[in-house]
Amino acid sequence: MKKVIGYAAVIVGFVLVASSRIPALFQKLDFFPKIVLDSVLHIGLGCFVFGIVVFIMNRNGVDHVVPEVPIYKGKQIVGYRRH
Repeated sequence: MKKVIGYAAVIVGFVLVASSRIPALFQKLDFFPKIVLDSVLHIGLGCFVFGIVVFIMNRNGVDHVVPEVPIYKGKQIVGYRRH
């Protein structure tokens, strides 16, 4: 579920940043307040960064530490294995 939120935030951010570069689109959106239209680039970058942070915080990659479990022979530990 968290990956979906990350993907959605990155896509929304990318769309907002890309749309801030299309002047014809902003002429059609004149019903929005000017402050919102001026800050679309910043909102898009914020969404993009938020999505990347969600990805980094929820990755299950190489850095995951696998616990080692001892192998016993009687009462003596003869080795370890990864569980």
